[in-house]
Amino acid sequence: MPKAASPNQKQSSHSRKSQKDVLENPRFIVVTGLSGSGKSQVQKCLEDLGYFCIDNLPLGLVPEWGRLWKRQKQSRTALILDVREKSFWKDFGRIYAELQQLGVDPHLLFLESDDAVLIRRFSETRRPHPLARAGELLRSSIARERKLLQGVRNVADDVINTSRHTVHQLRKLIFEKYGRRQSCLLSIISFGYRFGIPPESDLVVDVRILPQPLFQSAFESANRTRWKCDTISSFLWGDTPGAREDPGFSTFPAAALCRGGQELPHDFFWLHRWQTSLGVHGAGD
Repeated sequence: MPKAASPNQKQSSHSRKSQKDVLENPRFIVVTGLSGSGKSQVQKCLEDLGYFCIDNLPLGLVPEWGRLWKRQKQSRTALILDVREKSFWKDFGRIYAELQQLGVDPHLLFLESDDAVLIRRFSETRRPHPLARAGELLRSSIARERKLLQGVRNVADDVINTSRHTVHQLRKLIFEKYGRRQSCLLSIISFGYRFGIPPESDLVVDVRILPQPLFQSAFESANRTRWKCDTISSFLWGDTPGAREDPGFSTFPAAALCRGGQELPHDFFWLHRWQTSLGVHGAGD
């Protein structure tokens, strides 16, 4: 297939910026690779990082999108391209070279996996391989695609083998490479048990078991709310430490079972303080 650029040309074109600079803030990413290697998951991660993603854009429209993106100065964008377009392996080199000439500074990310892993993934999804032929074994289709895309892999800025990555590990890796670690959006919901447990809650905390600071003489009025928040925060993070440190998920709905009645204003007040003390962005309901 025609190559986008020879390895020497690729190296010279990036001689003024290090590999770290390329990965720190790529504004135009082209994601490609083997079928079943995790491009859809990478697309979701990039969208969470603020990239405007387009999946399976026809190759003929890629330069047009590059020109439009350059004129409108979109913040960041990512294109997911692969062999679902039948002429991909023939035309990609020419199209990618045209992108480079436009001055959008594209960053090429290539995903791959081991044959055994790809076979297992296709077996689980029960979907046909894009290059499958009548009577052809899945292993043969994968081998043929790997051979056709070898030229694309050779000129990629970054190659990731997803064979040993879970969905969460791959998400963490993409966050580390292409964007800052995202804060967990914590939603705190206060509810009464007679109305039922909120169905969207990942964690339910019964705060009625905690000592009531209103009846604790050792606590001054100004410190009552702070004490209650610190107690619940310690209880919460003791069970779910990953919610603060691990960026494996973006949202964490938590529900607090409150006493209600005359204490309802206090409940809402310390829920807000609890949200602040957790060290994450949150939305209290």
